[in-house]
Amino acid sequence: MLLLGEGLEDVCTCFHLAEHRLPTPAPRRLFRCYVLEEGCRTVREFMAAEVDDSDFGRLGAAMAVGSPFVRCSRVGRTTASWFPLRAAVDFAVGWMSRWRAGQAVERAGGDV
Repeated sequence: MLLLGEGLEDVCTCFHLAEHRLPTPAPRRLFRCYVLEEGCRTVREFMAAEVDDSDFGRLGAAMAVGSPFVRCSRVGRTTASWFPLRAAVDFAVGWMSRWRAGQAVERAGGDV
């Protein structure tokens, strides 16, 4: 995975794959989308896992500091980060399993 101009603390949507690999599945909810079908806009509804990127910044920061497989360097005026996708997803599964869904034990000062 190569991120150019975006840090792991900013955005890394590959973490959504980790959500689908958690031991406890994410809650499912009804989604709606629109498709073009024979020239007509048609609504489709489907059930899918409710994904949550609200902690991806903390997850990315933890991965950038706590993993040996993330590499960063300057490319022109921006920063590049690269890492193996499988290693990132495995790291994210472990991190989410520990820190999500009330499983985290608050550290001194309440910082989780």
